Amino acid sequence: MADELWVTSLGRVPYREAVGLQERLRAARQADAVPDVLLLLEHDAIYTKGRRTEASDLPMGESWYLSQGIDVTESDRGGRVTYHGPGQLVGYPIMRVREVPAFVHGM
Repeated sequence: MADELWVTSLGRVPYREAVGLQERLRAARQADAVPDVLLLLEHDAIYTKGRRTEASDLPMGESWYLSQGIDVTESDRGGRVTYHGPGQLVGYPIMRVREVPAFVHGM
């Protein structure tokens, strides 16, 4: 499966569902059951809280955002708060890389 990349456009996918899909694809990629994959999609309005999130990153408080119809969820990824919403194209690469930091920097 060298030099092969599957690209799929999924439309709008709930954030938690997309995380589950990424986890399953990561396991399949690690087992060489699939080639590299790029998921293209969008989410309903959501703030994801990374490992370095501080309370001040959501200055109105989580309950306020929830009352506005904006979901808030934890993420095991680095960084702080990230917003995703309708109309925003998000790309999730699931790829075999040698050095993750260098790959992320290059992206």
